[in-house]
Amino acid sequence: MINIFIKQENVKLSSFAGAKCADCEHGYYNLTANNPQGCSPCECNPQGSTSQFCDPVSGQCQCKDRVTGRRCDQCIDSFQDFDQGCVPCSCDPRGTIQGSVCNKNSGQCMCKENVQGLACDECKDGSFGFGSSAANGCFQCICDLAGTVNGSTVCDKITGKCVCKANVRGTSCNQCSGNTFGLSKNNTDGCELCNCDPSGTKLGNVSQPDDLSCDQNTGACTCLANRVGRQCEDCAQGRKIIYKLIGKKEKQTKCLTELNNFYILYGVL
Repeated sequence: MINIFIKQENVKLSSFAGAKCADCEHGYYNLTANNPQGCSPCECNPQGSTSQFCDPVSGQCQCKDRVTGRRCDQCIDSFQDFDQGCVPCSCDPRGTIQGSVCNKNSGQCMCKENVQGLACDECKDGSFGFGSSAANGCFQCICDLAGTVNGSTVCDKITGKCVCKANVRGTSCNQCSGNTFGLSKNNTDGCELCNCDPSGTKLGNVSQPDDLSCDQNTGACTCLANRVGRQCEDCAQGRKIIYKLIGKKEKQTKCLTELNNFYILYGVL
């Protein structure tokens, strides 16, 4: 027979006649022989529990709504900030790992690979299109390092448009702008100027110089039928007749097949 010696203040007498020190006092639990105090205090958290008393065997306190734990001192899953009464976590399902729960102290949700933010509601730098990727939350930016400023891999988080150098265009910054060629990582502007002659280049009479077309690799401009040269600056046949315009810096060159002489005319056309 094992004798249990328990301090009187921690226990009460059994309601059965002849029994002694058989139950813990209210507010205490776990009557055992190896407990020097006989019973352990419930220590129910006053903010999270409805009573200072607990189950005399398990020690489980009586918790308020949204509260859990033996002492009722923590929020249930999907709720956070115990000091504020356990408020719902604001995890965005489009950016949160399915089946996960937020941190009960900070409220930090468990984000998908390309997502960030307390509520997992924003794409990380280097990704875009929040909610468009079921697996990762956002798509990875696809930027051509040769065409982006400082070789950046960061794009607009909504459109996916990368930050292009001066002479580069395209969502991924992978194309030279009009009238430029030779996309290169070492070129601070991305591409070199083609310098197409508007008077000898197709659509040169209706397009802005920066919109003229040239080969992206060689820089060869798209010449009219009677013009040759990388910049379409020479006549394919006949002679040139140059019109120098007074008061203007630019000059216009016209190829004539009928004339065999080279004329330089001064005056206003």
